[in-house]
Amino acid sequence: MFDNTTMAALGYEPMYNYTQYSNDKHVNVIPEEDFKRLIIDTFATIVDTLRSTYGPYGSTIVISEMNEVMSTKDGYNVFNAMRFSNPYKQMVYQTIAKIIKRVNDNVGDGTTSCMLLASELFVRISNVVNTADDKRKILNVLTQIENYLQDKNVIDSDMNDGVISRVNDKNTISHLINVASNYDEKLTSVLMDAMKPVFSDDGVSVRNVIVDTEVTNDLDADATYRIDFMPGKYRVRVDLDTDIGITMFNKVDAKILLFRHELRAADWEKIIANYDWSTRVLILSRGFSEDFLHAWRLYAGRRQTVAERLLVPVKVMGTRVQNEISDLSALLNIEAKDIHNGDDIKYEEMSVHTVSIFKGNALCFYNVETPKEYVETLRYERDNDAGKSYISYDQYTKRINALCLNNEDTIITVKAGSKLETEMIKDKIDDCVSIVESAIKTGTVPNLLWYANHRIQNLIDHKYSDSYMDILEAIKESIHSGVFDTIWRSKYNNAEDLITKELYEKLEATKEIFYKSEYTSYDIIEEKYVNFSEYPTSAQYDLEVLVASIAIVKYLITSRAFIFDAHLLNPVSDVGRYIQH
Repeated sequence: MFDNTTMAALGYEPMYNYTQYSNDKHVNVIPEEDFKRLIIDTFATIVDTLRSTYGPYGSTIVISEMNEVMSTKDGYNVFNAMRFSNPYKQMVYQTIAKIIKRVNDNVGDGTTSCMLLASELFVRISNVVNTADDKRKILNVLTQIENYLQDKNVIDSDMNDGVISRVNDKNTISHLINVASNYDEKLTSVLMDAMKPVFSDDGVSVRNVIVDTEVTNDLDADATYRIDFMPGKYRVRVDLDTDIGITMFNKVDAKILLFRHELRAADWEKIIANYDWSTRVLILSRGFSEDFLHAWRLYAGRRQTVAERLLVPVKVMGTRVQNEISDLSALLNIEAKDIHNGDDIKYEEMSVHTVSIFKGNALCFYNVETPKEYVETLRYERDNDAGKSYISYDQYTKRINALCLNNEDTIITVKAGSKLETEMIKDKIDDCVSIVESAIKTGTVPNLLWYANHRIQNLIDHKYSDSYMDILEAIKESIHSGVFDTIWRSKYNNAEDLITKELYEKLEATKEIFYKSEYTSYDIIEEKYVNFSEYPTSAQYDLEVLVASIAIVKYLITSRAFIFDAHLLNPVSDVGRYIQH
């Protein structure tokens, strides 16, 4: 690589890549054309990195973080580990990451499929965008296609018509986990034991899986798993201070004080004002100040041993603690107090609840019933909010399911030799669980985005609109080449010189049969069609990947300008090309 002096002698001078306008105008703005090139270059780098991991013959990527090294072919972990030294590219990457996170949160992984599909779709669509009118038309079409793909009524109809199969046997769940875990048979076995699927006339239910991690240097190279089935009908994540101890491993009867705010020393005085020092009381709150804990240790902690303590402060955990406190208030039929303004506590009027504390971080309730009116109120809120935020819809659904007391929890403790490895395994377990839950909710379909292709083909067959045809054909071809071609070519390491004319013709014929077949998956290793239940995915998974791909493409073609942080006005590593004097 020539340095600037050598290039100057040859008649060339450096030109700032992407930010020439901002340097010329002394302003923190990158205009449309430069910004579009920045986005395309960043996007291409991400796709090239992820493409190598795709398929059963995909390569593993070595990730190093904080002096820890781990190899993986999981697309989401590879994507999350990427960083760009160029600050402008890093900002584009972070924008794409927000779209990718939605897929991972809702249906597990799908990062690689999403990026490959978006890459193919962007090339095809950008080729037909020549004017501002073209852009407006395409954006309108893509938005309408997004809305159609997310229409729950169509999914329900396809399930009733047999296009989507309901989950009705353990083998299907096992195969789902196996595909999602990149054919990790040990993890598949662990998750099947942890989820304990139960089949009935009402459908299938699985236990909710929570993952704890533990780093240990005493293990061999392979990670180990421990399964604990959590007791009780309803559980809330809590934290007990180390000197409070695990006081209720076995079931005990206790009264519950529930507070919405962090408790302080003044609150402690009010708690003990009418207390008889003989009744077991759990003090649940979103937090406790140091002066509160000091007062507790002085009056309660020093009076009794860990096993005998009766007044026990329990901190409610979670990202939405206020929701959890409101849920507990409804579930236990008790008031969540604000002690600063409340009346004196009347212990003699409080109801008794049977509880235990599991592993010091889960408070388990036994004699509780579904708060039906409260659940219906939450359902109303969920339905009204669904159009605003898909993720909040999913959060409401999980909250309602927990309050309906129709699921049970299992803790999987993952032990491995590094924090990086445990976090990657935790993410993979979360992915597998999400895919199974999605399949139970929306049914299963053949792999390789077969259902996404089916929905697009339906629009084409019914000639939804002539103005849509070019875009619909582009989406269909992107699914074929971005997903099927790439996974097929992974067998040959994507090397063009290894793919003969005969092999190419075989690929085209195989792909044509696959996407026109009914309920058949394709085994790339054995090169044969198999029953879809051997290589399944969920209908929601297919649609989430396609919708996210469309969202990325819309971002790529609509970006007009970029206003960046002012401290980046003097770029260091942004010299990318030369122009002749």
